[in-house]
Amino acid sequence: MRINETFRENFSIGLTHSPSDEPGELCLLRFNGPHGEFLGAPNTPHFVYHIHRATSESILAGFRPERGGKATSLYASYDQALYHFLNTVNVENMQEFFADLIQMDLAFNQEQNRELP
Repeated sequence: MRINETFRENFSIGLTHSPSDEPGELCLLRFNGPHGEFLGAPNTPHFVYHIHRATSESILAGFRPERGGKATSLYASYDQALYHFLNTVNVENMQEFFADLIQMDLAFNQEQNRELP
């Protein structure tokens, strides 16, 4: 998991496999925020929230396993992406270790959150 300190929407949450018998690692799944153009290709999903998933076709063709990516409306922030990522990879006891993600704040502004007289 990594997140840009200045631009919080620029993040990456991933799952990699590190084979014990081979050097390197394979990225199996990655949830990203919108981080702009990718390798000079303007028609990519990198301008919006998107998910990269490894495919056997990419691996067999010698490309990065998670090549490409698909736009998603599943999340719209790092916290939401982390919540959906943990659900997607079936993290056990998620509520025990990530309780703050389970009970997300409602998106009300400060005026709506003030106490009533």
